[in-house]
Amino acid sequence: AAELKSANGNIGLDAARTIVIGFSQGASVALELAFGDPGCAGLVIAYAARLHRLPTADDRVTARVRLIHGGGDSVVPAAYGEAAYRRLRGVGANVSLDLLPDEGHAVGQVQINRGTRHAMDWVLDRSPAASGDTH
Repeated sequence: AAELKSANGNIGLDAARTIVIGFSQGASVALELAFGDPGCAGLVIAYAARLHRLPTADDRVTARVRLIHGGGDSVVPAAYGEAAYRRLRGVGANVSLDLLPDEGHAVGQVQINRGTRHAMDWVLDRSPAASGDTH
């Protein structure tokens, strides 16, 4: 978190205008940045994620969180993505879960398309999906 804030500061980029993207373990790190240290990013896109730790009532989630998970993922089963969605929603996060039933533990074209759509909606300030959306 400190390195991200420092890098943003070095180039004059507001954390609220930063997108953090991760896959698998990297997605777990991205989620930690979403609620572990508020102010690190404006959008987190997490592919095949699970929470490293459970959020507490004291955690604030300032970033939009977009979880993208393959329903056929045998490495990080979709149940972890569903649990992350429920836990983040429980602390008031603006979170959505795109559960893609025909996808596995990968970032293939379908997942890339979905993540890119979320990123472009955010960059272009289109109306975000309502908190609690699942697809």
